[in-house]
Amino acid sequence: MNGLRLPVALLALALSHAAHALPTKVDIAVLAAPPTPLIGYKSFGVTGFSGFESTALEDAVVQALTDKNRGLPSGMTASSSDVWPNHFPVVERTRLAAVLGEQELGSSGTISEESRSRLGEVMGAGVLITGNIPAPTYSDEWSTKKETHTQNGVSVEVIKQCVTRKVTLSANVRFLDATTGQILVAPTLDSQGGKVTCAATKNDAAAAAPNPDQMARGLIPQLGEKVANECAPRWLLVELKLDRNRDTADGVDMLKKQGDLSGATAHFVAAAETDPYNEWKQYHAAAMLASSGHFDDAERHLNAARAIDDKLMYRELSDQLPMFREHFDTLTRLGLPMKPIPYATGRTASTGAGAESVVVKGSGKTTISLTSEPGSGSVVTAVPGGMTLTVLERQNGFAKVRTFDQKEGWVAESDLK
Repeated sequence: MNGLRLPVALLALALSHAAHALPTKVDIAVLAAPPTPLIGYKSFGVTGFSGFESTALEDAVVQALTDKNRGLPSGMTASSSDVWPNHFPVVERTRLAAVLGEQELGSSGTISEESRSRLGEVMGAGVLITGNIPAPTYSDEWSTKKETHTQNGVSVEVIKQCVTRKVTLSANVRFLDATTGQILVAPTLDSQGGKVTCAATKNDAAAAAPNPDQMARGLIPQLGEKVANECAPRWLLVELKLDRNRDTADGVDMLKKQGDLSGATAHFVAAAETDPYNEWKQYHAAAMLASSGHFDDAERHLNAARAIDDKLMYRELSDQLPMFREHFDTLTRLGLPMKPIPYATGRTASTGAGAESVVVKGSGKTTISLTSEPGSGSVVTAVPGGMTLTVLERQNGFAKVRTFDQKEGWVAESDLK
């Protein structure tokens, strides 16, 4: 597949083609774990569905399981990577049929001991996906719509009768252990669709409304994808908020224009460590690291940004971090080769928790100096207004403080709040 090849993959970039804005947003496609992670299983087989358009649904489930871009909007492709939603192979149905026969699952809903033994040879530690599709259900809701037409220069108001036909297609799905026949999970999944038809009279609108079964057939691909999503990884778009300003423009452009997540990560991490009191560089380093699977480093940089100025977008990323980490850990337990995208940079130590914290007065446009002695001595560093510091001791109107990157110095208590 053409495009950037990441050395390892948690994510692929879904790049927006909109003009740059301040702030700007990038959709990150996170490889998400299924809601029913079937730990220890290595393959899938789809067979034995019965009921409404059962063969078509089997085809849709197989297609969804083998779609490496499942979950992404139509026309969008994931960057080339080592990890895909279809990481688990799907056993061909002709091989399953040779073992099970055409009717075994459909008629009894169970697998014979002899067939289970042969399935183990074909699938290994596999999961059979089967189930039943009831007849689709539908409902009609009536309303009126006013339209104005011009006839011979005169406006004429027409009231039309409209019917909204809503159709639901459901599947009672069973995920079976191929070697034991045990039901692992049995969800009921459904897809819904609707269409509005208007005409001069109710009879005309009802006659022109689409056939419910035909509408239900159009829902089969969507339902097949839901079945696949229940047991297999998929891409999940997560909106990442960035701010393209003079401190971040190069890195943001690297991400949006070139799709270079690895390069953008290295760029922002290096920038943040060179200029540690720049909150924007710290935040963007955190965002890139979270997107690359470096969750501990992301949290460290995010804490630094929030120590300088606890903006809403920083808190939102903090709320997203557990989700990134949970998906990564679950996919690892499923057996996918999850690894963080590497980056080259130094490291700084984190500030201990539980100590007294103070905030520097003023805004980020002003700075105060930390000195080696109370009220005198050499300048250790300059910190911006709004930054959070840890108090180590107090002495005669001065406080000895520590920054998040472990620099220590004295500052007048009158400069703190």
